[in-house]
Amino acid sequence: MSSWSDLVPFSAVMRATPWSHLWHSRAPWPRCCHVWHRQELQRDMRRGSDKVEPVDADLCFERSTSAVTASSETPLVFATAAKERCKLFRRGGAANSCVVDGDNPEVVLDPTDAGIEEAIKRLERKSFIQDGLIPEVQKLLAVPAVQAKEAYLAALSQYSLVMMLVLASLLGAALNPLRVEDYPDSSMSAIAAFNMMAMVICCACLCGTMTFVLEAIIVEGTPAYRIHSIIAQADGIFHYGIMCGVALALNGTVPLIILRAWIGGFDRTHSSILTAICGCIYLMMFFLYFRHLQRHWPVEAQRWTKLFMPPLYKREKCSAAIDDLVAELRYLRQPRDKTLTPAQLGMCLNRYFRSLHAAQSAGGIGGGGGAWREGHLVLSPGEVRAPEERGGEKKLEPPFCGVIHSMEVLVLADQAAFLALVEAEAGGRLAPTMQRLAKQTFQKVVEAALGMFADEAADEAVKHQGAPEFS
Repeated sequence: MSSWSDLVPFSAVMRATPWSHLWHSRAPWPRCCHVWHRQELQRDMRRGSDKVEPVDADLCFERSTSAVTASSETPLVFATAAKERCKLFRRGGAANSCVVDGDNPEVVLDPTDAGIEEAIKRLERKSFIQDGLIPEVQKLLAVPAVQAKEAYLAALSQYSLVMMLVLASLLGAALNPLRVEDYPDSSMSAIAAFNMMAMVICCACLCGTMTFVLEAIIVEGTPAYRIHSIIAQADGIFHYGIMCGVALALNGTVPLIILRAWIGGFDRTHSSILTAICGCIYLMMFFLYFRHLQRHWPVEAQRWTKLFMPPLYKREKCSAAIDDLVAELRYLRQPRDKTLTPAQLGMCLNRYFRSLHAAQSAGGIGGGGGAWREGHLVLSPGEVRAPEERGGEKKLEPPFCGVIHSMEVLVLADQAAFLALVEAEAGGRLAPTMQRLAKQTFQKVVEAALGMFADEAADEAVKHQGAPEFS
């Protein structure tokens, strides 16, 4: 049987239990605690209470992981797991292919889908240009299904809109080509090149738009749970559409405008000036956009910056970002089937808060030492408070979670980091109900600590009610 110290974190969640009955019960303490805790969690689940959200994951991840990895009782794998968990909790989402867990649904990629596995392998190879991989589409594999479907439809509609604008502007030139007799001073080759380019661009925009519009119509009525499988094999259709819209429409329209200037009656000087101005605008757009892409979206830069602006391409940064994405996708393909016993869950919670407290006491997080103010009782794990007189009847006050020793540790409590520790202990992704249990446990302990600090603040306010205000 588990020792009482293993269940210390659950002491904070048992403030409402009939302690007089529990105190006189002849049943072993751990078993009583298990039964009561299970009943409380069942009641809370029926009420749908899942209120605690991850807090400032960017800040808490660095602090909590450094604290936990420094603890001799915690496996080093926690740091990697915590990073992936914090990423997922910051993302949020909804839907199947995503498992809905209260207000925090998560992505679940089908581990048996060969298309998804192939997409991950192509990402891993990092040969985006050779493989025809569209990174902005494949990144949607890490997004919950409903949001991925919305983003997929938005990409189709936006590409279609750009191509339709180009088509509308050049369709007149394509259907009414320039006649040689109208421009006797211009080269016949230049006029023929202009007419051909206008027609090719219009044809490409028309075909690309139709392809994306038809795809959007079908995807609109497709169930969300199928979207990840569709996205994993959508590179071909997006590659075709983007080449029509970007390679031909964008990169062909600017030279077409310049060519029209040389045909349209300008003298050589004016045509040269106009060519220089349009060329500078065009090159400046490429430089600024692909530098921005390289700085902030290195996964996308692996294809587009490398293809269109090679001098700005940074291989190391792009490779590191792709490796992170691949690791995340492989994590999301793991089946959600791992469970822990209440005793193991309690030990994880105990370990997590003890590591935060140790680092905070050493000045590692939240400033200097973490002892409570004088006058407060600081409990060690497993210690129980003495009985107090309340309403003329002696009752045993429930033990408070002895590892939350300071307000600094409490405010740094990060649900995502705790769940990462639990998954590291379980050896994989938690089953949905098990994850809910872990969240409920974390929530109850944190709320118990918040209640105690709130009571302390209220007592201080009453104590200083008549005192003069600070100047």
